[in-house]
Amino acid sequence: MGYDVNLRLEVTPKEHFAAVQFAIREQFGKQFDENGDGEIHGSDWCYDTRWSNLTEDMLALSKGFPDLRISILGEGHDGYKWIEFFHDGKYRTEGQPEWDEPAWDDAKMGTFPYKPVEGPKKFTVILAYPDYIPNDGGHPTWMGHVHGKDKSEAVLNARTEVMAGLDEAVDPEDLYTIAVIAGHHEDLNV
Repeated sequence: MGYDVNLRLEVTPKEHFAAVQFAIREQFGKQFDENGDGEIHGSDWCYDTRWSNLTEDMLALSKGFPDLRISILGEGHDGYKWIEFFHDGKYRTEGQPEWDEPAWDDAKMGTFPYKPVEGPKKFTVILAYPDYIPNDGGHPTWMGHVHGKDKSEAVLNARTEVMAGLDEAVDPEDLYTIAVIAGHHEDLNV
């Protein structure tokens, strides 16, 4: 950050705010105590400050408080707002000129530098039916389109889909994986 901003520190559970506030003051020289009333609010402001290594500093600090959720809301004088969430060395940030402050979401926590959480990917999976299932002269394999975060989840989702269409009990592990290909493909002969 190359210009003065207002920062609001929030700690959950709020009973630990004073410990985090003290650590920030001792390690980084930032004072989050603009209320000045001595009450524990769980959040407080530090006005008109510059903190160029905010993200890196807070990531390191969050490792010292692994059970706490720490967030810092930033407000620039130009109207830009953002929020950074920290938890045990994990991090995420969101921001835009006009927005409602987002809620905490553990599923969106990642490492620094921030990489957005990827959604499910498309896969084409080919499975072989076990020998003990009669196939009525049809194909002894199944090919279909599934989604998953990785290949192993794609295979699991494919097996689940196949199992739902079978009339008899089959061990999902007996559906042998022949291929897992990124993307949805109709014809693999190309």
